[in-house]
Amino acid sequence: MKEPYDLMNAPVAVLSLCGGAADASKDELQKRRDERSASRFSISSDDFDFGREHRIAVTLHQMNYLAHAYLSYGHPGLLAGNMISDFVKGRARFDFPPEVRAGIELHRRIDDFTDTHPATRNAKEFFRPHYRLYSGPIVDVVYDHFLANDAAAFADAAGLDAFAQETYRLLARYARWFPPRFARMFPYMQEQNWLLNYRHSDGIAQSLGGLARRAAWMGGPQVAVALLETHHAELRACYEYIAPAVKEFAKIEGAALLRA
Repeated sequence: MKEPYDLMNAPVAVLSLCGGAADASKDELQKRRDERSASRFSISSDDFDFGREHRIAVTLHQMNYLAHAYLSYGHPGLLAGNMISDFVKGRARFDFPPEVRAGIELHRRIDDFTDTHPATRNAKEFFRPHYRLYSGPIVDVVYDHFLANDAAAFADAAGLDAFAQETYRLLARYARWFPPRFARMFPYMQEQNWLLNYRHSDGIAQSLGGLARRAAWMGGPQVAVALLETHHAELRACYEYIAPAVKEFAKIEGAALLRA
């Protein structure tokens, strides 16, 4: 039986702006997974000098922390696992409590769902000619920007800031389970309030600049910022197409993982 979150029946106007929707072939899906794998490897924070406080970028590793925090729906264990997932490799995931393991797995399922969704494929096409493999991480940042400004999620900046502060508070309860790199990064996330920064254009520019610094060959973020401004309506349509679907997906999958 088809799951209700497989493909959303988006309004025609949204689909038209976003570029339409079509099922991807197996080759296309594999290509997207390869792109994300290559991009993550290249922007890993393994080689970042955490000792130089004044050189800490707003974004160091995975770009879309706001989405993963939001899609944890306030469950502390899911939240912790969702936020540290990219720092946990291989069988190390079995070293964590069950609810954190569920969050680690939820993060990966959300990524797979998002990466293979028609809206994401279409959104990446706006950036692919210039950024190639990095179009995926850029779209992650773009989605977080639209989520931060989504009145259905956060009424205003104060609402987003309240959510951010509660997220940091809940995460701190699981500090003993933080992988070393996330533990070194977390204070900067709090101090610079990364989750709130996604709301503002300056914060997006900083996030994209952080990505550019981790992948020097792709050049600066100026073109990505300009493309976001130029295609703002189309990219927002892609967000509006995928947002209800991924919210429902995460709610169903998160509940199932906690029951398992």
